Amino acid sequence: MASLLRKLFSCSCRDDDLPFQIAGGAQCTDHGLYHVQVQHSKYPLGCGTPSAPTGTLHLPINRSAPPATSGRLAALREFEHGVLSKATSRFHRRALLGEGTAGAAFRGTVLGNDGLQIPVAIKRFYATIRKEDVESVRSDLTLAGDPLRHRNLVYLIGYCLTNQTLYLVYDLMDNGNLEKHLFSSDGHHLSWSRRFSIIRGVALGLQHLHSNGSVHGSVKASKIFLEEGDLTPRLGNFGYSRLEPHMATLRDDIRVVHRLPEAAECLAPVCSAKATREADVFYFGAMVVEVVCGRRFFGGGVPDSFRLLVDWVWSLHGAGRILDAVDAALLAAADGDLNRAQAERLLLVGLACSYRDPKQRLDMDTVVKILQSDSVPPPDVPPMKPEYEPPDHHHAKTSVPQS
Repeated sequence: MASLLRKLFSCSCRDDDLPFQIAGGAQCTDHGLYHVQVQHSKYPLGCGTPSAPTGTLHLPINRSAPPATSGRLAALREFEHGVLSKATSRFHRRALLGEGTAGAAFRGTVLGNDGLQIPVAIKRFYATIRKEDVESVRSDLTLAGDPLRHRNLVYLIGYCLTNQTLYLVYDLMDNGNLEKHLFSSDGHHLSWSRRFSIIRGVALGLQHLHSNGSVHGSVKASKIFLEEGDLTPRLGNFGYSRLEPHMATLRDDIRVVHRLPEAAECLAPVCSAKATREADVFYFGAMVVEVVCGRRFFGGGVPDSFRLLVDWVWSLHGAGRILDAVDAALLAAADGDLNRAQAERLLLVGLACSYRDPKQRLDMDTVVKILQSDSVPPPDVPPMKPEYEPPDHHHAKTSVPQS
């Protein structure tokens, strides 16, 4: 138990150096607090002084570690709609965190099992559940705790299913997302070691989803949230794709991952309308090249004559100059921590995830092996992107625009 407390407090003292003794067991709540009954080393329980606290401590979990998921925590908590409505002032716009193609997210607070208010993000989906599927969806959600919990996934606390409308309740991430830290003009700078750690963490989170039969459906920088301090990445906005087959109504644009009008044209031959592991891998690769290059995947960050950032990187790879794609801010950084070998490996991983033929892309198990060990060779990527004719013959044969 002392080792648990050392972990929670991030301290390295010996057991006999702790200023208190464990007087009772530790119980983890479902929103990230440990209840630990403690006794000061010099005073009996119940004789507390201002300098010698006794009783129950509410200790926050070290958020770089995964939340506990055993026992009763394996099941997600089901919220009443009235609780979520009150938490968001009836889903008022002043509580709005953001709005996407699948739904809107709201800031709120809910009561934890110990009576403390905890901040949450509540995602309300536009699509509705078919009436005949409501109970099976509720059953699936009730048992979905463990597969949807990982240190690199935003902590999913619970759900609400009312009038065929689905709400998911997540831990609130207040430190912003990767898009903000990577592209904002307010002085943020992500060092190379931070960028590599973020990419590796996202890979681990996505691997966990895939290994548990889930897909994400919208992997991109705006869906990757960073913890305060060490910037541990947590992939958010997941949990919807596994329920999509049960949806009765879908907005026409619900599967369009990016809002720019050219996105559908650029990516139509690449990803089907259905969320798949292969589509997740493609968008993971897009995120990787964004992070290494410090440019957006398409739009203003892509050099002239290229529609997608990955096509520009591929052209540099073919010319034997792939490291020319690395973010200039990293090359000029005073800390000088850029690891060129790692940068090249990541760019090759990004390319190997972006083949137009989904069957040629890496899987997340392979990606994680490459990122976890330098002894695993990087993928063998051809100097030119292979052509690909989609099974849908309405699409013409595609090729990569060259400069």
